[in-house]
Amino acid sequence: VNQYASLCPQVPFGGYKQSGIGRE
Repeated sequence: VNQYASLCPQVPFGGYKQSGIGRE
């Protein structure tokens, strides 16, 4: 799941949920 954070450096580890990229 943390791979989303790698895709978006601007998005924090727990910020991917806010971004909506990966709600997982």
